[in-house]
Amino acid sequence: MSSNIDRVIARAAKPRPDLLPAAALLTCGQVMADGADEHGERWRSRTARHHVSCGLRHLLRWLAGDRVDHSGHSHLAHAATRLLMALDREEAQS
Repeated sequence: MSSNIDRVIARAAKPRPDLLPAAALLTCGQVMADGADEHGERWRSRTARHHVSCGLRHLLRWLAGDRVDHSGHSHLAHAATRLLMALDREEAQS
């Protein structure tokens, strides 16, 4: 995992993680923690496309008016988390 982070940092002049919305990232972290309790680290073995597809399903449910999924987290939180997973998998491939 650190080599993935090293590649991203090497491409950016000065990454600014402080500009990311902290509350949203903490929510995604909770979604990840709950997912890890149930599924472990399997998300790393999935493709970016798989995560985008799952994220899209959460977005569609949110757009349909279903705000919270069975875990108690917002469908938007799940969608954002899935997109972060997809980005991680894409970065790992480059």
